[in-house]
Amino acid sequence: MNLLIHNVTIFTNDDQDSVLKNSAVAIEDTRINEVGADLKEKYSNFEQIDGRGRLLMPGLINVHMHFYSTFARGLALPVQPKNFHEILSMLWWKLDSSLDSEAVYYSALIPAIMSVKRGVTAVLDHHASPNALDGSLNRIEEGLSEVGLRGVLCYEVSDRYGKEIAKHGLRENERYIKKCQMAKDKSPDHLFDAMMGLHASFTLDDDTLEQAADLSRSLQRGCHIHVLEDGVDGRISKEKYRNWVVERLQKFGVLGDHSIA
Repeated sequence: MNLLIHNVTIFTNDDQDSVLKNSAVAIEDTRINEVGADLKEKYSNFEQIDGRGRLLMPGLINVHMHFYSTFARGLALPVQPKNFHEILSMLWWKLDSSLDSEAVYYSALIPAIMSVKRGVTAVLDHHASPNALDGSLNRIEEGLSEVGLRGVLCYEVSDRYGKEIAKHGLRENERYIKKCQMAKDKSPDHLFDAMMGLHASFTLDDDTLEQAADLSRSLQRGCHIHVLEDGVDGRISKEKYRNWVVERLQKFGVLGDHSIA
């Protein structure tokens, strides 16, 4: 795609927060070729869009998303949850365990369309579908690819459904991380990357945390994990594992420069 967007005010988001009035951006394939004024003749062979004086700026980034929560919109529960743990057990864990492969795909496609309409061009997603686990990150990638949205994906590992599901979650993250690494080796413009996904610490036993941290280090990818989203995380973690949440995550090497808490 060769495209020139002209007659726009550009917020560059550079170190000086520069604003360029009555300017243009020339895009060749997946790269910005040039930014400046009076580019129409130079790029006369490019498709040209008149921005009509509108603001042009870098795309927004959603740094924590649950695409599968698409299906919770407008959902009424028969009983009102009294606390965060009941919200998880009565809503979110029932929803994620109900997903099949097709539902995973559409849960990503619909919010991808909405994201682009609102200026979001990249999303870091935290996915869970324990009964449609293997290959689930591929289905999310398929949905985002339909729209051209960039994604950093992970599967939410948890022991809440048992050790076997937890192992499959670790393998799904490992598989998808390696898939993205190979794709980026072939093309630096590949739109997708991956992290090691982890649910809140109170649903993660020590052995699972250790395996996840070891994998993230060996694959050189950070962890994406909920940390003290509610007091129940701290309370149950202290009761079950005799340690506070952040100290426990530090102990196993889950936190660091490349992780998202």
